[in-house]
Amino acid sequence: MTAGASSARLASRPVALGVAGAVAALGYDPSAPAAVPKRALLLAFGLGALALWGPWPGRPTRRVGAPRPPALVLSRAGACWLGLGAWAQVSSLWAQPRDSSLLHTWVGACAVILAAGALSDEGRRSAARLAAVLIGAGSGLACLVQAAAGACGIALHGLHGNSNWLGLVLACALPLQIEWAWRQRGRGRWAGAFGLAVCLLCAAGLGLAGSRTAWLALAGAALLCLPGRSRWLAVAPLAAMAFVPASDGLARAWAGRAWIWGASWRAALDAQPLGCGLGAFARAYLDAQGEMLAGLPPERAAVTFTNATTAHNDWIESAVSGGLPALALLAASFALAIRDAWRPWRAGAACVLTAAVCALGDSPLHQPAVVALLGLVLPACGGGGQPVARRSGGGLVRGVWGGCLVVAAVLLPGATRGWLGWRELGAARDAGLAARGQLLAAAARIDPASGHAALQHGLDLLERGEPERALAELRRSDTLLANLGTPVAMGNALMALGRPERAALAYRRALRWHPAHWRAHGNLAEALAAMGDLDAAERHLGLARRLQPGHPKLARIAEELRRARIERETRP
Repeated sequence: MTAGASSARLASRPVALGVAGAVAALGYDPSAPAAVPKRALLLAFGLGALALWGPWPGRPTRRVGAPRPPALVLSRAGACWLGLGAWAQVSSLWAQPRDSSLLHTWVGACAVILAAGALSDEGRRSAARLAAVLIGAGSGLACLVQAAAGACGIALHGLHGNSNWLGLVLACALPLQIEWAWRQRGRGRWAGAFGLAVCLLCAAGLGLAGSRTAWLALAGAALLCLPGRSRWLAVAPLAAMAFVPASDGLARAWAGRAWIWGASWRAALDAQPLGCGLGAFARAYLDAQGEMLAGLPPERAAVTFTNATTAHNDWIESAVSGGLPALALLAASFALAIRDAWRPWRAGAACVLTAAVCALGDSPLHQPAVVALLGLVLPACGGGGQPVARRSGGGLVRGVWGGCLVVAAVLLPGATRGWLGWRELGAARDAGLAARGQLLAAAARIDPASGHAALQHGLDLLERGEPERALAELRRSDTLLANLGTPVAMGNALMALGRPERAALAYRRALRWHPAHWRAHGNLAEALAAMGDLDAAERHLGLARRLQPGHPKLARIAEELRRARIERETRP
C-alpha cells in the first residue's frame, strides 16, 4: 500500500464514523418504537468499527514512508463512560426484571468511544461535528416535513418518537452545528450560507418540538459557554420560550415531574449502595410509588398514580439502577469532559453540558441519538491527552478493545431480535382479529426476552378463552417487564381456571403498586366472594364503586354478592 493510499484511508475514518453515528441516530421504523432500530444500528456500527480498526496482532507491517497510525487515545471522560458501561453490565446480573435495552445503547456508545480513540485529535472532533450536523439537519428536516403534512404537538417527533425526545436530540447537536457553520464562513459565501441553513433547520425543529427541558439546557450552556454580552442574546429568547407558555400547563408539568422525582428518589434510597440493577428501574419505581400512594385518600391516589418507565431525571435513575458507583461514574464522565474541553473545544463542552442539564429534567441517556453523539464527543474532549498505547502494542488496550467487541457481538443478536419482534407487534396492532393471534405468537417467538411481546400474547390468549396458555405467557412477561396490568391479567386467568385464592394474591400485588386501581379492587372482590369472604369482598367493592361509580361490571359483582349473602343467610 502506498503512502498516499494509507493517508487517504486514515483521513476517511472520521467521515465514516461520523456518518455511521448519524445513520444510527436517524434510523427509524414506523412499525417499532423509535429507539429500537437505533439501538441495533448503534451496536452494529460500533461492532464494525471495533472489528475493522482494532489493534490486533498479525496486521500487515507498515511500509517505509507510510504515515504512522494515530495513537490510541482514551480521554478521561471516555474512560469513565467505559467504566459506566462495564458497571451497567455487572449490575444487570441482579436486576429483576432484567431489561437489556438500555445496555444495548450504552455498550454501543462504548464501542464508538474506543473506535474514535484510534483517530487523531482533529479526526475525533471532525467525526463528532459531522454526526451532529447530519443528526440536527436530518431531524429538523423530518420535523418540518411532518409539520407541513399537518402533524402537531407530540406527533412532531422528527424520527425520535415524540417531540420531547426530538428536543433533547436537537439541543445536544446544536452547539456542534453552530461551530461547524462558523467554520464554513472561511470557505466562501455559499459555504457560509449552507452552514447557516443547516443551523436554521435544527433551530426550526427545536422550536417546533416545544421541549422546555431542551430550551433551558441550551440557555444554561449558552450562559456558561458564550463570551461577553453575546450570551444574553441567546439566553433571553431560550428562557422566554420555556416560561412564556401558559402558567397552568407549566404548573401541571412541574407537579407531575416532582411526583415522579420524589418516588424515584425514594426508590434510589431503597436501592443503595449498589442499585437494583440496570433495567429494573420500573419495578423499583412502582414499589416506591405504591408506598407513597398508600397514605393518600383513594380518590387522590387514583389521579396521582403515574406509570413512569423512566425517572425523567437520568441522575436519579442512575442512582436507582446502578447505585453510587453509577452515579459517580456518570458525574465524572460529564465533569471531566466539560473541564478538559473547556478551552480547546468550547463547542464540545457546550454539547456535554447541554446533555448534563437535560438529564436533570428528562431522559436523554435513554435516547440512542443523544448517546451516539456523546460517544463521539467524549473521546474528543481529551484536550490532547496522552495516548494509551500505539496500535501495534498494548496488551491491556487489546484486552479492553476485545472485551467490548465480544460484549457488543453478544448483545447485537438480542437487539436485532427485539427490532424484529416489535415489527411483528406493530403489524399485529393493525391486523384483523384472525391474523392478530398469529402475529403476536410470532413476536413472542422471535424475541423471547421481550416482556411486551409476552404480555400482548398472553392478553390475546386470555381474550380468546385459553387461560392456561395465557397464564404461562403472563408469568413469563412478569419476569421480564414491570407492568401494572400483568398481575391483574394473571388474576383474571386464574379466576377463569377456578383458582380464586391464587387470583386474590395476584390482585393484591397489583394493589401494592396502585392502591386505588378500581379494576383490581373489583376483581379482588369477585375472587373473595368466590372464596366465601363476603365482608372483605364488600369492602373492596365499595372502594371500586367510589373510584368508578356506575360501571356495569361493578353492578354485576354487587348483584352476585347480594345473592351470595342471601344464600348464606337462608342456608340451614
